[in-house]
Amino acid sequence: MSLYIYWFRNDLRLTDNPTFRSACDGSSSLLPVYVVSPGETAPTAWGFERWGPLKRRFRDQAVAGLKQALIDRGLDLVVIEGDPVEALPGLAQALSADRVVCGAGTRAVSHPV
Repeated sequence: MSLYIYWFRNDLRLTDNPTFRSACDGSSSLLPVYVVSPGETAPTAWGFERWGPLKRRFRDQAVAGLKQALIDRGLDLVVIEGDPVEALPGLAQALSADRVVCGAGTRAVSHPV
């Protein structure tokens, strides 16, 4: 039995998402994850918000829509906060996951754990 963690980064869609489809097909169990990075909420070096309220609201609505679409398909979305470089390997190790998969532009990135 293989457990893959699928990291949703910028593409928060299920339809027309070949990387997600490939992860579903390649694993016997899949855990969809979205990571809220501290960089999204931390101010810039000049003291400005990196993301304004409208962009945050749009992201929150997109994540909520993705979560509902996953629930409709019998999955759920785990939303965690932290640096993805630390959070994802820690989660993968805690769950004994086989791979962490994400989309990178037009190609898939799959990293064995």
